Amino acid sequence: MYTVIYYIIMESIYREPTEKLHNEQLKIFDQVLLSHDDITLLIGDSVLELFVRQIKFRGMGMTLPPNYVVLAKGGDRIQHLLWRLEHTPDSEKVKKIILHIGTNNLSSKKSVDPIAAGCIQVMEILKRKYPKAHITFISLYQREDIVSEKVCELNKKIRENIPDRCSFDSDVWIGILPPDDRYHKEFYTDNVHLNRSSYQLLYSKLISIN
Repeated sequence: MYTVIYYIIMESIYREPTEKLHNEQLKIFDQVLLSHDDITLLIGDSVLELFVRQIKFRGMGMTLPPNYVVLAKGGDRIQHLLWRLEHTPDSEKVKKIILHIGTNNLSSKKSVDPIAAGCIQVMEILKRKYPKAHITFISLYQREDIVSEKVCELNKKIRENIPDRCSFDSDVWIGILPPDDRYHKEFYTDNVHLNRSSYQLLYSKLISIN
């Protein structure tokens, strides 16, 4: 029910402003499909989209491998990603998926249960679309505008219900963010986005995910 209601709302409100970026990303995906048989997808929200922007535009001296494709958009909630997945081609050439979604659905006053269910649904859809891929769900880190207990609770529910052919990765943040499940502003540029130094550290972590 949760995803159906949001799917209807998003069809009318979300589709038009997203279509340009989505189509640009799909063009890259189509090109990579023609030249690679072991594709990695970075799917989700601004955590992954801004990761790529940092690499491209801030002189970090890093590049994504040519078989990596970014299908992420800043501000995306689960319902937005569901729409984009409906308009993304299936392929057995995709062998690895790195997923980060759900942080923009969080509220300090609402239950995390429907968010956890939505994240699991996204993984089940990805399993069907990309039957040869292993999916790694990157744990959600703390943000200033959400009480830390909500983030921890959501991560716990996702970890406990992770589907087969999927894994839950919280180790990716070791050495990047403090392990105390608290928001530390010195590692961020705002209430949720990481700073350049944090993204530099994240690069090697994401590239090394199997």
